[in-house]
Amino acid sequence: MEDSKANSPIQTGRRSQVVLLAVAILAIGCSALTFATDAGATFLNWRGAATDNYGVPAPKSIAQKNKVVDVPVTTTILSADANIAPALQIGNDGASSYPNTKDVQSLIQSVGDWVMQSDFSTVSTRTVFVDFGKPIAGSCPTCPNGNPIAMPSQLYPTRFIAKCHEYNANMFTLAFGATMQCPMYTRVIFNGDNYRINMNPNPAAQGYYPETNDVNISCTGMDSLGKCNKWKLEPSGYYMMPDGSVARGNVGKLVKPTTFRGKTVDVDQGDFYFSFSIQVTNP
Repeated sequence: MEDSKANSPIQTGRRSQVVLLAVAILAIGCSALTFATDAGATFLNWRGAATDNYGVPAPKSIAQKNKVVDVPVTTTILSADANIAPALQIGNDGASSYPNTKDVQSLIQSVGDWVMQSDFSTVSTRTVFVDFGKPIAGSCPTCPNGNPIAMPSQLYPTRFIAKCHEYNANMFTLAFGATMQCPMYTRVIFNGDNYRINMNPNPAAQGYYPETNDVNISCTGMDSLGKCNKWKLEPSGYYMMPDGSVARGNVGKLVKPTTFRGKTVDVDQGDFYFSFSIQVTNP
C-alpha cells in the first residue's frame, strides 16, 4: 500500500518547474548586474551604483577621478592700470573683488571658460562700471548718421563670459607664462533691456564681428601641482589716443538682442573702444 504522504508525479513536476524558474531568475539578475567592457567588467549594485568585483561601492576618488567640475574663483576688476591705458572703460563698483557667492557668480566652467555675473541673484547689489565714451565714428551703418548709439557711462548689472572653448582653448590647461586668445561677451542691463558687447573676430565662434578683438588670457601663477591658478585678462588690440600715443584697448561691438518674427537678432548699436584689466585667482 502506498504512503498517503508521498508526492504525486504532478506535484513533483510542479516543484521542478518552480526550481528551474528560480534558477532562471537568479541568472538573469546576475547578468543584469554585470556589463562587460573592453578593459574588463564594471559592476553595479542593486542601487545602480558603481562597485568593485565584490559589490562594494567604488571609492569616490575612483568614480570621480576624471570628472571636471566648475571651479569657484575670485574675479578682480581694476579701475586703473597704467600699463594698459590712461583710463579703463571697464572698472569695478568700488569693491574691486568679486568672489563667488550666492549673489555673485565667479567661476571657471568645466569646459575652461571664465564667467562672472554681478547680478547672479535678484537681490545682488554688485555692479560693474562700463564707459561708452570712446565710440568709433562710422561703425554703425544702420544707426542715425552711421555713428554708434552711446549708452550712459555708469554702473551696470553685468555678466562676462570668455568662451575659450569656442577656440578649442581651455584656461585649466594653459601653461604658466603662456598667453592664449579667447572671445569675450559682456552683457549689461539698461532700462530693463539686455545689451551685449561682442569681442570676437573669429567666424568659427558665435557673435562674430571681424573688426573686433580677442581677449588675451595669460597664466600668471600656478599651484603646487603645476596647474595654473592665476590668470589675467587684457585687450589684444591697440588704438590711437588724441595726443598720438598708443593705448591698449579692444574694439567691441555693442548690440541689442531683439526678438523678430520668433527669432533673436542682434540690432547693431556701433563699435566702441574698451580698455580693461581683469585678474582671476583660484581660490
